[in-house]
Amino acid sequence: MSGKTRRYMLYATGEIALVVVGILIALQIENWNSDRQDEATLDSYLQSIPRNLRDDLDELDELRDRRGEAILLSSNVRSFLLLKSSFTVEEVLYLARALRAAETTIYFNPNTSGFDALKSSGVLDRLQGRDVEKLLSRYNDAIARVRQLEQDHNTRLNSLVSLPDGATSTPSEGKELPIHNPIGLAEGRFDQLQPFYREYFGSAYSVELFDLSFIFSLRSIYNEYEKLRSLARLFVGMINMSVLRHTSIII
Repeated sequence: MSGKTRRYMLYATGEIALVVVGILIALQIENWNSDRQDEATLDSYLQSIPRNLRDDLDELDELRDRRGEAILLSSNVRSFLLLKSSFTVEEVLYLARALRAAETTIYFNPNTSGFDALKSSGVLDRLQGRDVEKLLSRYNDAIARVRQLEQDHNTRLNSLVSLPDGATSTPSEGKELPIHNPIGLAEGRFDQLQPFYREYFGSAYSVELFDLSFIFSLRSIYNEYEKLRSLARLFVGMINMSVLRHTSIII
C-alpha cells in the first residue's frame, strides 16, 4: 500500500505541477497580449501627436516671420530713422509699418490634443525612459519657455500701449492724421505735417517701443520658436521611423 500511495502522490503532484504550469503559461500569454495591446494603444496615440506638431509648425512658421519682421524693422528704425529731423513719404510709411509690427501682441497656441489624450489614456507610463518620452518632455518644456517669454513681452507691451496719450507723449491727434497713408495728402500738407511726424515718431512711446530691450525680447522669443521647430521636426521624424520599422516587421 505504501508503494501505491507513493505512486499516487507522485501522480497527483505531477498533475498539480502541470496545472500550475498551465496557469502560469496562460497568465504569461495574457500578460503578453495585454502588453501588445498597450503598445498598440500607445503607438496609436503617439502617431496622432505628429499631426498636432505639423499644425504647430505651420503656426510657428507664421509667428517666426512676424517676429522676424518686427526685429528687422525695429533694428533699422533705431539705426537711423529716429535720428532724423524730417521724413520722406517712404520713411513715414516704413515707420508706420515698423510701429504696427512692434506693437502687435501675438501668442503661440500649440495643438496639444494628441498629448492630452495620451496623458488620459493610462499608457503614458510606458514611455518612461524611452527617447521619444525625453524628446516629448523637451518639447513641452520649450512650449512653457515660449509662453513665459511671450507673456512677459506682451504684458510690458500692453502696459505701454494702454497708457494715456499724455503719459507716453504720443500726440492725441495721431489717430486722426494720415500716418499710414501719407501718399494721399494734398499738395503741401505733407510738409506741414513734418513737426507732427517728428513729435510722433520721436515720442516716448515710439522710443520705448523700439528700445533695445524690446528688440532683445523679440529675439529671445524668435530663438525659442526656432528650437520648437527643430524639436517638432525631430519628433515627427522619430515617430515616422518607428511606424516604418513596424511596417517592415509586419511585411
